[in-house]
Amino acid sequence: MKFTNLHAARLRIELFRPWAAASSLPLCGLAALLLLGCSANPPPASTKRSHWDAARIATPSLEASNLLKSRGKVSCEDPDQCPAGVGMLLSSEDDGLSMCTAFLISPDVLMTNSHCVPEDLKAPYSAAQRKRLIAMFPKTSHEHAETVNIEGVLEASTLDANPEIYLEQDYAFLLLKKRSSRTPFGVSFDGVPDNLTLFSARMQPQPGKGPVGEIQVRRCMAHQATYFTPSYNHNFAAVISFSDCSVDHGNSGSPLIDDQGKVRALLQEAQVDVNPNLLSLVDGKVLPAIYGTNLACLNFPQEAGSQFIRTRPEACQLEMTRKMPQERDALVRAQKEANLRAWLAASMKSMDFFVSLFGWENFDVKGITLVRPGCIRGTLTQPAAITLPLWDASLRLTPYFQFKSSVARGGVPAILEQVGNHVKLSRAADGEVISEQDLKACEGN
Repeated sequence: MKFTNLHAARLRIELFRPWAAASSLPLCGLAALLLLGCSANPPPASTKRSHWDAARIATPSLEASNLLKSRGKVSCEDPDQCPAGVGMLLSSEDDGLSMCTAFLISPDVLMTNSHCVPEDLKAPYSAAQRKRLIAMFPKTSHEHAETVNIEGVLEASTLDANPEIYLEQDYAFLLLKKRSSRTPFGVSFDGVPDNLTLFSARMQPQPGKGPVGEIQVRRCMAHQATYFTPSYNHNFAAVISFSDCSVDHGNSGSPLIDDQGKVRALLQEAQVDVNPNLLSLVDGKVLPAIYGTNLACLNFPQEAGSQFIRTRPEACQLEMTRKMPQERDALVRAQKEANLRAWLAASMKSMDFFVSLFGWENFDVKGITLVRPGCIRGTLTQPAAITLPLWDASLRLTPYFQFKSSVARGGVPAILEQVGNHVKLSRAADGEVISEQDLKACEGN
């Protein structure tokens, strides 16, 4: 399986506290009265990818790899609950034997990850494929063990062709030399919704035992709009994120199955080496972020069968580029504003005098949305003691690296008075002027 390294820069997500200290007040003035996020966006995280293709056993030569491959064995953790269509894929190379997971989508077509297939074998129907790639299926309560040779690679996605791409689809279709007697999986093209329960049927290598694997089933859950996958904010993102389950080398190529027994996605890689500064923002135990290829966003080869001939949804985004930090920043800003606007709407209801005295307007400063008085209704005959709304908003991360925010409510005593055409706002504690603003009379006064 491949693991992705992402070293995130320190993420500043806490909002500016507009009334916390005298030195900070002039930064937003009266506009900060109902400020929505007077702070800088988090800096984009650097991305660095390392490739760890599969569970791998080192050998001195291709001949040694082929000999070791002939000794492969696979079994079921629970023979009564073992999916018949999931097996262990072995591929021999000059310096080692690789172990991955693969599964049947038709009696003679397997799916796995592209990174599980050696590069020199990806040319369609290479003669070497028949000697170096095999799939092994375990004995179950209803099926005998079965080993099948690979006739050829029908299609495999190209990886890392563009350095600007951060996450991309990782898949391969393999044609078997003969049809398997096992029941293949059905495939769902309904996409992957947020919080969808998925069951990962994977081959788990058995350390120290050679090319020996065990088919296991683990429960997982999909999570949209995470820190690492902001583009996965709808059901038809090409690359999805999920968690709540363990993941290890050799699990690459595992089908992610819904509760109807249909495959929604293909496990491809996991996130490791997250910067400690980012981890400090996570509330609770950090769970590994795992990525998969959304099958709804694939075009299947004709050899898989007519049931797979379809048009890929236009909503499918085929890769995540290094523009991802900007997408994440937009998501952060939207969540900040949504939460503060909700708080603002609730707070305004209890501020009848304050609301009725002014007409309110929105304006933007460097991409930050602010709310301020735009006009005044009537005049202030005498200074009015008011409580300025105050909040402390912060944005943190769930154990799945999804954003969550909270708003602490409060207030600061202040004096509002009209001086000529000016409306002056001062802190009640020391009389320091917070802001002065010329306000015209509201229309219809």
